[in-house]
Amino acid sequence: MLVISVNAKCIEKWWDDTAPILLDKLKTKFQTLTSQDIEDALQETVMIALIRTRQNENYFKAPHSFSSWCEKVSVNRCLDLIRKSKRKSEAHLVQGFRYHNTLPINEAQNFEHDELVKEVVDSINKLPVTSRKVVKLYLDGWSIKEIGKLIGATPRQVYYLKNSGIKRISEAIK
Repeated sequence: MLVISVNAKCIEKWWDDTAPILLDKLKTKFQTLTSQDIEDALQETVMIALIRTRQNENYFKAPHSFSSWCEKVSVNRCLDLIRKSKRKSEAHLVQGFRYHNTLPINEAQNFEHDELVKEVVDSINKLPVTSRKVVKLYLDGWSIKEIGKLIGATPRQVYYLKNSGIKRISEAIK
């Protein structure tokens, strides 16, 4: 049985032949991301692959395993970007920034925006202590695992506290 390991030349060939197909696939799947973000995610994935093949020539047993690995890692990187983007949007709303960078056209809209921010902040402050802490940390960009380690809870408990807190906030501002 002949084992062909993936090396830098194989990766370069893959980049020229297969990467454009994967790039188009990712752009179709993740339309909420910019083309530049998707290209960056793919390039980062290939850089990681190059580093791993330099550390261990047999890391990828065959070219097809390399291709599958690149696709999975690229998809996960794109999903991470979407999650980060979502958390930043939520944090901007709570911190008083213009949601999705839209500026109010007149004083009435500015007043409505300020009132909404005030309602959200008041709703957060009315949450039970643990839920309030989880929601604030989540909106500051902390991951579920990081919050769990900080407060001594499992990721499932943190996820529940975050979702119940957000649900209470949305019910309070309706």
